[in-house]
Amino acid sequence: MGGRGVCAGGSALVCLLALAAPVSGQCFHGTRRTTKGERTFYVNTLGALKAAMPAPPPGWRIAEESDVRGPSAICVGREKEPLSLEFGVRYERVGPPAPGAGLQLASVRDGDAPGGLRVDVMVNREHQLFDRPVDPARDLPAPIAFERARAGGTAVDVLLGDWSLYRPDDPADPLEAMAHFDTGLPYTTVQSLSIRMAGPARSVALLRRDLDVTRLRALVHR
Repeated sequence: MGGRGVCAGGSALVCLLALAAPVSGQCFHGTRRTTKGERTFYVNTLGALKAAMPAPPPGWRIAEESDVRGPSAICVGREKEPLSLEFGVRYERVGPPAPGAGLQLASVRDGDAPGGLRVDVMVNREHQLFDRPVDPARDLPAPIAFERARAGGTAVDVLLGDWSLYRPDDPADPLEAMAHFDTGLPYTTVQSLSIRMAGPARSVALLRRDLDVTRLRALVHR
C-alpha cells in the first residue's frame, strides 16, 4: 500500500454521457482513447451501481437511467488520479395528474420536490458541500449518512469510504466532506462513493429502505 494522499477527483454532476464525450476546452492537454482496463472499470462499476439501485416506489417508474458503458475517450493525464464516474436514476410519476389539475399543481398537491425523485451516485468524488441543517440518518448501515429538508421534500446523503467531515462554526456555512485517497492504489479503484436520494419525503423513505448499501460498500476498497 502506498502512502495516503488527497487526489483531485470528480466531475460535473452530470450523467455518464458527459464523460464519454469530453467537451473541447475541458481537457487542457487533449484527449486520448480509453484503455481496455479503463473501459472494464467503467462497465463493472456502473453495472454494480445499477444492481444496487432501489426499485421504483409504488406510483413511480424509471424515466431515465445512466448507461452501463465506458467512454471511448478521456482527458490526457486522467490516470494520475482515481477515475471518477457517476450513475443516476430519475423516477417519474405513473399515470396522468388528477382531473382538472395541471401537472405543476398536481405535484404540489402530492408533496413532490421540484426536482422530482432521483438517486445520484458519484464514484471517487473528493470534495462535497452540503447545506445545513442536517440530521443523522441512523437507519442506514453506513458510517456517514444524514438527511435534510428540501423545498417540497427531503434529501438523504450517504458517504462510503474514508471521509472527513468539517462543520464550520457558523451554522449558515455548509457542511464540508473530504475523501482521503490512497495514492498507492491503482487509479481504477473505487475509493469513495457519495449517494444522494432526493424527492418527496415518503418516496425517499422507500428508496433509502431498498437501496442495497451492502452491495455499494463491497465496491469500495478497504
